[in-house]
Amino acid sequence: MTFDHFFIYKPDLCIPADDLLPLTETGPFITLKPINIKFLKTSSFTACLERNGSLPYAETKQEFEMIYIYIRRVAPKLTIIWDQGFYDKLNKKFMWCRSDFIPFGPGAKIPIPVAVNATTNQDSVMLVSLPGATPNLHAVPATEQLKYQTSVFCRFPDYAVNECTANIPFETFWD
Repeated sequence: MTFDHFFIYKPDLCIPADDLLPLTETGPFITLKPINIKFLKTSSFTACLERNGSLPYAETKQEFEMIYIYIRRVAPKLTIIWDQGFYDKLNKKFMWCRSDFIPFGPGAKIPIPVAVNATTNQDSVMLVSLPGATPNLHAVPATEQLKYQTSVFCRFPDYAVNECTANIPFETFWD
């Protein structure tokens, strides 16, 4: 699976519900703006995981396109960092390696619903979308720039948002 699943959730770092966009009537939710990783001096994975979320992923093609279009409206030139993935050699397809689930748990792996541009079928990869009007997804190696210098959007399940609504944030997260 992935290498960044073992961070502890810190409830004092909750992002207020007013700063989240629901993808459906009941969630899941995505941050309204990208979180500034350089400012927080943390990795993209940590920024989301500590706040009880994950990097974005999508279970359907429609959900992927909806998230992509929203992020492009807010941050047209940002390289979108999606949750990590891996190439399932047995089924010959890419899978999300969801960071909002316990590693190797039954819900931690789900098929990626869109084509992945990849030059290699590496076991663990970063999944990114490069700037452009057309939704795209690329499998790339994890680099320091992606992990520590690129602002990110985070995805939150409804239960995490409900749990955080009473907390007051102590940090500024946005660019």
